[in-house]
Amino acid sequence: MTDAIGSPPHLLLIGTLPPPLNGQAVAFRMLVGELMVQGPLVDVLDMSERSGRRDQDFSLMRVGQVMRLVFSAWRRCRNPGLVYLTIAQSRWGFVRDALLIWTSWLARCPVVLHLHGGNYAGFFQSENVLFRILIRATLRRAMRIIVLSEALKSDFTFLG
Repeated sequence: MTDAIGSPPHLLLIGTLPPPLNGQAVAFRMLVGELMVQGPLVDVLDMSERSGRRDQDFSLMRVGQVMRLVFSAWRRCRNPGLVYLTIAQSRWGFVRDALLIWTSWLARCPVVLHLHGGNYAGFFQSENVLFRILIRATLRRAMRIIVLSEALKSDFTFLG
């Protein structure tokens, strides 16, 4: 894939880097390390919670952090480009992810989502009908969704 002048597209990677140390953060750090050899065409937005807060917690400070993250993603999105985003399985994590997905979509940047874990179907089923509509509409903006195994594909059958 190249743009009009023959250079590869800009790649914006959005995910959590250690600390805290968990599987998703380690996997994202490995991906970033491998792709950084591409040089200035790769950009990274770290959405780690340095204060130890988790996606399911709500605070006004977290709202400010998420809005800064969204504005930073908007500024860094280039056409043609690609946004790679690791996604959460909680309500507040999804709200953050939805803002990033819709921002990228509005900037005409294709989005690849990566779920590092399982039970997205459980998260989806636990939400009310209106929130499920939002989840479906948001995830359908993605060009691809990556899961860890063939068995986890079924977590996204609700997308049709």
